[in-house]
Amino acid sequence: MENITILEWVIIGVIGLNGFVWLVLPFIFCPRMFDGYFSSSHLSFPPPGEREGTGE
Repeated sequence: MENITILEWVIIGVIGLNGFVWLVLPFIFCPRMFDGYFSSSHLSFPPPGEREGTGE
């Protein structure tokens, strides 16, 4: 592992960080876009009045 340079660690870190950011940002800024996609899981963010199973 001694042959891995700091530059390579930076590149790996940036790629990993970008992957994490692009995975999380849509859930933060566009939760309703994924509402139907994850409607059966706890990841969904149903808008008020449209929750399933409440009977309202």
